[in-house]
Amino acid sequence: TTPTTPTNLSHRSNKECSEEKKKKNMNTYKKNKKRGKRGKRGEVGYGGRWKDVKWWFIVLFLVFQILFPLRHYLHHNFRNHDVHWTEEGHRYSWHMKLRCKTGTSFFVVVDPVLDSTTVHYPVDYLSLPQIKKLQGKPEMLWQFANMLEKHLKKKNGIEHDLEVYVYAQAQLNHRKYHPIVDSKVDLTAVDYPFWTSPSWIIPFNPDVMGPPGVLTNAEAHRPPSRPTPPDDILSRAQR
Repeated sequence: TTPTTPTNLSHRSNKECSEEKKKKNMNTYKKNKKRGKRGKRGEVGYGGRWKDVKWWFIVLFLVFQILFPLRHYLHHNFRNHDVHWTEEGHRYSWHMKLRCKTGTSFFVVVDPVLDSTTVHYPVDYLSLPQIKKLQGKPEMLWQFANMLEKHLKKKNGIEHDLEVYVYAQAQLNHRKYHPIVDSKVDLTAVDYPFWTSPSWIIPFNPDVMGPPGVLTNAEAHRPPSRPTPPDDILSRAQR
């Protein structure tokens, strides 16, 4: 005999089961919401611990985006430094287009073992856009001095340390050019501190540099690319 299939059994499709499960989960979520409970895993509205983590991450991210660009006030108010001159906290601080600053520099490398002195210019190592970023920025000058020492040691096969001094001048808002870095400090022997201000940066002195607008636009934006070293440096370099 051929088996017969009962006619009173109904087979539900997967779609119907899924809709029924969603409806059940939604009802459970509404009940838990009224009771102030969190849903179980797999139910609609379940967030778990990751829901709180996401909110904390968003809050911390927004706080960082608001406070970090304002860090330059710490240098200006508590350390009495002009951040436009020292560049402390200048990057990512909503200070773009607030100043006009150019500079010029050359580096003096002293070999204490061989008792030799050489003069190096950034134009011999960097491109024009890189030089524009370098001039007038103490941190960039410090980085270039350390890079120059490593380059010369590798090129000449030197193992002992070299001394690198920088003669850098800068102008701020068309004032007179003024030294920005202490030329008597070996930049390879000092660090650039993160929290404190470097002692080898010469402070901004408006009395010496004069009021804004002393220099014309052409004079301010066309500093000599190869400034003449002092006589004592030339005499040491020619030995």
